[in-house]
Amino acid sequence: TTFMHELWPNNLFHIYFDRIDVEKGLPNSNVNCIYQDIYGYIWIGTEDGLARYDGNYFRLYNDNLPYRRIGYHAVISFFEDRDSTFLVGTRHTLELYDRQKDKFYHFSFPPDEWGNIYFQVTSIASLGNNSYLIGTDGGGLYQFKLDKQNPEKSVIIRLKMDKKLYRISCIYYERADLLWITDYIEGLFKYTPSEKKWKKIDIQTERNPEFRTIISDDKYLYVGSGTMGLCMIDKGNYKHEFLSFNENKKNIFP
Repeated sequence: TTFMHELWPNNLFHIYFDRIDVEKGLPNSNVNCIYQDIYGYIWIGTEDGLARYDGNYFRLYNDNLPYRRIGYHAVISFFEDRDSTFLVGTRHTLELYDRQKDKFYHFSFPPDEWGNIYFQVTSIASLGNNSYLIGTDGGGLYQFKLDKQNPEKSVIIRLKMDKKLYRISCIYYERADLLWITDYIEGLFKYTPSEKKWKKIDIQTERNPEFRTIISDDKYLYVGSGTMGLCMIDKGNYKHEFLSFNENKKNIFP
């Protein structure tokens, strides 16, 4: 869906909603992710294809289109770097977009210890110097090394770490040398790329919170849980509190 609004004289917004579906050009009605790039295009990842929307028309990309092909039809995630490098994660592959040629380069994952190569790309973050951290659900963490001169020669390698994480749900980039990473099973981790140092943030709970998403401000991390609401964590001492909805309390924050 998309929306527009107009300002009323009393400074209230009147919001109009318009449904955009397959009848209007969307490849599939099951939408997994949406992103607006620096050029204003809205990219929509669905279970059966990728769409680029300019406000009027869709340009479609899929695994059965010879001229605008992607490696796998189910699109899960997007990432755009400051230099406009644009990466798309599918359920099986990582895709690199060439804006000048309007085409995608397709990259498969190296096999894990059981021979699996198909992993869902859940999150992407920059490591600097044309290198990217790729989080997958099923294969853990990988590093994508981009060769800008010869994009087809770019490579994906398995990230070496003491504790193997397999079900990455989110990578949150706080600054160049600090990333926060959540795993559905193992919880929350702090990663320092320059030192390749990992720290597990111990969150004591009676059941698995299934952390899924992260955002932060100067003092706190806000980590979304699949089972226990929102976890607010002090970045200085890692004290935490789970916040859940209470209709009698207008503000959930301390």
